[in-house]
Amino acid sequence: MSTLLIDELRTSLEQDFSVTSRNEVAAIRPRLYFQNDPTGTFTISIYEGVTLLGSSSLTMTEILANTGWSAGQYHYGRIRFSFDLPVILQHGVSYTIKLTSSGYTFSEASYLGWCKSWDNLINTFVDEATITDDLERAFDYELWNYIRK
Repeated sequence: MSTLLIDELRTSLEQDFSVTSRNEVAAIRPRLYFQNDPTGTFTISIYEGVTLLGSSSLTMTEILANTGWSAGQYHYGRIRFSFDLPVILQHGVSYTIKLTSSGYTFSEASYLGWCKSWDNLINTFVDEATITDDLERAFDYELWNYIRK
């Protein structure tokens, strides 16, 4: 048996991060948990300070269609939020990933959560040696980049 550590989306969830080299981000794939298929539109955004660099939104209907999941009690996995244009990230700059929603209200019976990571190599702001509580761990996500050949 395994345990998922998640933070429930109530208004917004966010995390600071940086990258080790220049990236042209095509998509973000957060590992999300869905309890009883909550309704609404869910948005992932990347900010540099207060400047929005890019965002992508999906409804629960689109998430079910994209994943092949059936409507049910719960689901969890990586959900691809693709950007219309590449989001350019530079080494040495602080960024924030933010998960928000519209048309969604948290309830114990039906909600979305963002899973915590045990080994998130992307997030350089979380020092594993200083974590005293597993709930302090970074959110789990992947950045998908354009690669030039």
